[in-house]
Amino acid sequence: MSIASEIQRLQTAKADIKAAIEEKGVTVGDGTIDTYATKIGEISGDSGDYKQGYEDGKNSVVDLARYIIHRPQFTSLNIFGTSEAVLNLDSIRADGGDLLNMFNISQAERSNTTVEHLTINCPTLLQSIQQMLFCSNNESYDRTLKRLTFNIDTQKCTNFNYAFSGLVALETVDGMPLNFSANAQATLNLFTNDRALKDFRVVKETIYKNFNIQHCSLLSTDTIQSIIDGLADLTGGTAQTLTLHATVGAKLTDTQKATITAKNWTLVY
Repeated sequence: MSIASEIQRLQTAKADIKAAIEEKGVTVGDGTIDTYATKIGEISGDSGDYKQGYEDGKNSVVDLARYIIHRPQFTSLNIFGTSEAVLNLDSIRADGGDLLNMFNISQAERSNTTVEHLTINCPTLLQSIQQMLFCSNNESYDRTLKRLTFNIDTQKCTNFNYAFSGLVALETVDGMPLNFSANAQATLNLFTNDRALKDFRVVKETIYKNFNIQHCSLLSTDTIQSIIDGLADLTGGTAQTLTLHATVGAKLTDTQKATITAKNWTLVY
């Protein structure tokens, strides 16, 4: 191999290494190759830098803007240690990014959770929020999360299954209204066992699949109307089913019932 070709090979390798480092979110700039080891050490994994994440967990705001993330995950809401908490996901990547099971809340930690109001900010159009705040087997545990401020545009989400399910103290989901226009699941079951839920909003005419909210008996008048307005008009297509709690169904006016059926939806309660 000639000296010229060897030099070219090393230059190509250097350029490839630089590109790989910068793809991970670390700026290399005009640094010489002997600085690359330090730059590689600055790369954080998909779940963020552990030490910085630990320090962030002591504060009321966990800011992940410094990370490039596909799927952030935490052991529990206890990372905040406060009643008011803000989670910024400014750098989650759109190419496959989702919030699947973002908080894997263990049974042992549910009763210790202190967060009453959680705000989640994410400007990326995510593909999935499946099981984002999911808690299973929850009835024996006292949950404190009462309000979720959800500043995420869900117009590209295809999977909402159990996103907020098992949050037995949750009363309000505010922030951006939920947009189900891209949902690919046969049935929307995102509020299962949320028995304290009163308020959330839906973008108009974006519910195209069966919507099941049978466990929520305390829905406000405005929320009920938002759900009805959120039903897409399926006239001439396949009928879908709206399943409500019996108490909520009893609140419906004749006009609301007529609107639901006129859109080719089957009402069950």
